[in-house]
Amino acid sequence: MSFIEALTNSIIGLCVAVLLTLYALPFWGYEPTIVESFEITALFFVAGFIRNWIIRAVFHRYVNRGGQAK
Repeated sequence: MSFIEALTNSIIGLCVAVLLTLYALPFWGYEPTIVESFEITALFFVAGFIRNWIIRAVFHRYVNRGGQAK
């Protein structure tokens, strides 16, 4: 995946997630402001980014080394 493709995917994903947070959470009794929606989305985005980075590092170290896990 190219850098531009990954960046575009992330930006669109962030926008969709902020809007979803803003309009979906009221169904559960929480009505966030746009700033709170962004903060909630940012929290999950950072957590997901770190998770993905760790998984990629583990796979790169153990799986991609010889094509098989040791």
